[in-house]
Amino acid sequence: MFRLSKTTDYGIVLMAQLASLPNGTPLNARELAHSSDLPIPMVSKILKALSRGGILVSQRGARGGYVLSRPPDRISVAEIIRALEGRVVDLRIAEAVSVRDALRVLTGQVFDLLTLDIEFDRMSEGVDALPEIFDTHPGLNIIVVSGKLDKAEVSERLFRFTRENVLKGKRWARHFDVLDKKDDKTEAIRRAHEFAVQQREGADRIRELFLLAESYLEKNMLDKCLEVYQKIQRLAPGELESTENISIVRGEVSAEQALEYHRKGEKVVAALLLGYYLENRLRAFTLAVLGSSYWSLLDCLKALEGAGRLGVFRKNLFNDLLKLRNVAVHHPAAITEADFATVTKKLETLEERVS
Repeated sequence: MFRLSKTTDYGIVLMAQLASLPNGTPLNARELAHSSDLPIPMVSKILKALSRGGILVSQRGARGGYVLSRPPDRISVAEIIRALEGRVVDLRIAEAVSVRDALRVLTGQVFDLLTLDIEFDRMSEGVDALPEIFDTHPGLNIIVVSGKLDKAEVSERLFRFTRENVLKGKRWARHFDVLDKKDDKTEAIRRAHEFAVQQREGADRIRELFLLAESYLEKNMLDKCLEVYQKIQRLAPGELESTENISIVRGEVSAEQALEYHRKGEKVVAALLLGYYLENRLRAFTLAVLGSSYWSLLDCLKALEGAGRLGVFRKNLFNDLLKLRNVAVHHPAAITEADFATVTKKLETLEERVS
């Protein structure tokens, strides 16, 4: 797998610092080393390489130092990699100022990374049109700039659209970030660029394996499914989705694990995992009581009622948990930390003295 070297990582940090300064303000190696907390020799080496690559200009004199050779938006991460590592990373990058502009830009052309500004799109025109882009261009990595639209709502709508991909481990096949105007795009572009290079080198094989795992999952061949996810881990060290999926397939996802994601700020993923956890537990409860279960939780509830195996109290508990599951899956941003404790307590009460 392609990974940015520490030198390139530091180079991007230094470039971001220079880009944040007023036009033409020079900084020398010592000043940059102090502000970035990096060793002076390393900073000096990086600055010289970027200067040789035509990205920086060295100014002599008492107030000398290094400045960008041109505006920041005209310097790509690929150029920095080329200057510091000697590698040419041929990634196709495009920018669009609206969804309509994005559809125009993408017509007849293929890109690896798109920066999409939906500030002047109405929510219905902006976010609701994104699934078309995601479906039509499955290999495209996207940075969405929400502008005046609510960043949290944009994130929720995007994750809601891709919730099946989140649970089935397809997040690795695409990278997207949601930023607002005040967010620094430098880090997002660096992550997306590194991801796109990894994707270019290994996506075909990884995608094939995810599809193979899903086919085994559909046939209930769980051992084979686990083998494939473990192979993905060997091919893509650090790939989180296959790790999560192994836990999901083994039935090891707990409310506590989902809560950890919530506390780390991944609230939508946490809610989706909580919904999946509730589905498994409610189906397992139905199986324990009736000896059989159903795919639809509503059918489980009806069957339990029809068999006369639920009193009013337990029926209300099951119904409450079913409603929480629906909120978690369909409105994940509405799930709060208190809901995780509620799920644990109500499940324990529901499952007491199952006969």
